[in-house]
Amino acid sequence: MCCYRFASRLVLVVSLAFVAATALAWEPLTHAFLARFALDEILATPGHRVPIYATDYLTGRVLTDSMGRKILIGRYEVNEQALNAILNNPGAYFAGVAGPDAFPDILTGQEIIHPAGHKTPGQGRRSDGKYFDVNQDDPAGSPQGPGSNKWLQHLYNCAFKLAPNGRNDFNTDANRAFAMGFIDHAAGDMYAHTFINNFTGGPFNVHSGNAEKHVLLELYIQTKTPPISDANVFKISLDHGVSDFMYECMIRGDKTGFIKNLHLLDGSNISLKMSLPATFSRVRDKLQAELDAYDHMNSVQRAAYDVAHPFAIPYMRNWVVDIDDGLKALPSTSLKLAQSLLFKPRDIDPVTGIQTTDADDILNDYTNQHLLSMSGLPDAAGQIRAGLQGLSQALESFRDAILTLVGLQELIDWFHDIEFKTANAIIKAATGLTIQDYQEFLTSPGTYFDSVLNNPSMNQDGGELITRAAMDQQLHLGTNGTFDIFRFPAAYNSMTMIKLSLLSQNGLKQLLADLNGGDPVSTPLGDDAVLDFLETLDGSNQWKANANKMVLARNSAFYQHVFMRQPGEEAYPSIDAFSTSSSQGDGAPTYTGTVRLAGGPAPASGCQVSLQVAALSGDTDAELDTPVFVSVAPGQTQGSFTDVLPSVSKTTRFRLTAISGNAVSTLLTVNPPSLGSLFLAGESQPTPNSKTRRTMAYSTHLTLGVTLDAPAPKGGAIIEISADKPGLGRLPASVTVPEGATTTTFSVVPPAAPVSMLVITVSGHYAGFQDNRRSVSLIFQGSNNFQVEGPVLPKINVLRVRPPTPIQKVIHAKIFP
Repeated sequence: MCCYRFASRLVLVVSLAFVAATALAWEPLTHAFLARFALDEILATPGHRVPIYATDYLTGRVLTDSMGRKILIGRYEVNEQALNAILNNPGAYFAGVAGPDAFPDILTGQEIIHPAGHKTPGQGRRSDGKYFDVNQDDPAGSPQGPGSNKWLQHLYNCAFKLAPNGRNDFNTDANRAFAMGFIDHAAGDMYAHTFINNFTGGPFNVHSGNAEKHVLLELYIQTKTPPISDANVFKISLDHGVSDFMYECMIRGDKTGFIKNLHLLDGSNISLKMSLPATFSRVRDKLQAELDAYDHMNSVQRAAYDVAHPFAIPYMRNWVVDIDDGLKALPSTSLKLAQSLLFKPRDIDPVTGIQTTDADDILNDYTNQHLLSMSGLPDAAGQIRAGLQGLSQALESFRDAILTLVGLQELIDWFHDIEFKTANAIIKAATGLTIQDYQEFLTSPGTYFDSVLNNPSMNQDGGELITRAAMDQQLHLGTNGTFDIFRFPAAYNSMTMIKLSLLSQNGLKQLLADLNGGDPVSTPLGDDAVLDFLETLDGSNQWKANANKMVLARNSAFYQHVFMRQPGEEAYPSIDAFSTSSSQGDGAPTYTGTVRLAGGPAPASGCQVSLQVAALSGDTDAELDTPVFVSVAPGQTQGSFTDVLPSVSKTTRFRLTAISGNAVSTLLTVNPPSLGSLFLAGESQPTPNSKTRRTMAYSTHLTLGVTLDAPAPKGGAIIEISADKPGLGRLPASVTVPEGATTTTFSVVPPAAPVSMLVITVSGHYAGFQDNRRSVSLIFQGSNNFQVEGPVLPKINVLRVRPPTPIQKVIHAKIFP
């Protein structure tokens, strides 16, 4: 076996990986559509702000008002640095959106960047719970691969902050655009793989029917993706230094670069041997160590070395140069392949059914110009490739001697274990599908849908069987045959996550505050909403499956208000019972409720149960557009809330719905607020219902006030004012307690003094309601003073009532046209 065969095998596997999309989740054009849609949403919003909609989590739809307009939680500040970088460099951004499905090369992306590198929640197979990960734990249990988040954070640091060696010269708009595209690819992958894994049984597995199901379902969804009208999406590029950025920050894994100590190219033996940067960086380090040792020898030692290993040193020096040149050329080769295979409609070759002629030429050029010499063959090998077999034995022996000298015996064994097979055999071994399978799938994935996705014999991993017709219902196909992004939860969630990635820190804080009823949320924020929690791009439920959770998923009620439930999602705790009651004391009625969980206590992180409120009759304008939430403490089975209902202008019947893994509703009747008191603004403060008589200094004007026992409803509370006899000047016919307030005041002019005796009783009546009349008596007599009988209260400013914990205060959604 010679390295010619090794190189040929790598070429075939690289070609296959690009075309087969073994673990792509969304196909590249679907990724691009979602990213373009998210950008369009931002650019169409005044001030280029990020619109975030309120959703009905359980039914999978965006909430709308009575006019059919989408209800916005708000419009939030964008990360201008990131957005401007994207707008100025769309080619680099959409290259980044291809992400590890294309860069730095498809094999590194699939074998090192996508996997977790250790056993991670969301990776288990449905059938037996086993983890499938080429970077999985070794027998000792120590992680082998870096995991996806480490790569994402690294790219963000290099483009927006500092590289590991302290360099900031990578902080360019083009590099930032590429890094944001890579991050946005990850934003889509976590929802796409959750969806795909649900119907395939788990992450991609070549040893079962799972592989075919992955490929077919991903291709089918791509055929149902709306068309992309922006031609810039297809003009991906690595111009303006992005190619160098990729080489230095993603490929150059030897000890002369700065990513080696980050262990980004670490992994299992399988993944290392599949990744060109990982394999050849390791070979280069071994060669360079031998060269450094030689350079530190004295002349006698060098002479002895040259006798023992003739021609070894110049051979190794040239080999190092060839590896460097080949790895530097990898970004441009990956770009050409992506342009040929990923970002244009597939040109199905009638012979192979999987490759375009362009892709064949690209791979052959890279093999001839770089891959053969990187594998230890002379530079001329690419030019005499056809006659290489006659030279192979001598070249193999010399190459193997060098590898043995530098301590890479296992690489020799790997070379010698590889047997050249037909392309069909290699493809079958790598993916479980033949060339004919791919040709048929690519031509018409819908034709084979039911026989693959609804076939029990191909369901070894225990995925949910589904027919094509049922899948079309999941996608909510429109009249043009493409999915509705606002009704297809996995696509909507991906698009929303991309928008979250483009929020500024202030924008994200404001969104959290709005979801928390306007109160700031004290929770640590990472550099970007997509960072800090993604252990793998191949697993399911990564927004909440790991110890670190996506910022909105730390509070399930927040998450359920912004995202939609989708197939494959790990369910939130179910609700066993939900009850409400009201009680009337001296003041306003108190409304309380209790939520009890089913199946045991809340987990260690607790549980937040969303509470949605809808007015069924009465004051229907009092319906809340967004939920509040009830907290169930860790280890507890129930949580309570008090006074979360809105004020109403008439007796109103509400339906309250508690939402977690399911929804449970109950009914409650709420009465409007009562008129608590009519009073003279003074100095003393008896209880509102007490009666006092006090002599007060006469004044040329008086200030009266009214109080409600609960906040005024929407539109305010109109209080009718009257007096039992004339004598007060400019007494208003009515006053209004402002919406959300409990008190207001008004002025009147007292009668001219002196008078012998005049008693005027001023009454207030909350129009339309029984038992809502209050009064105060003013007693004027022939002196420079008067008396008041009734509650005497100090002047009170407008107040707002806050519900007590553990329930957060009511969130009022903003409705925009």
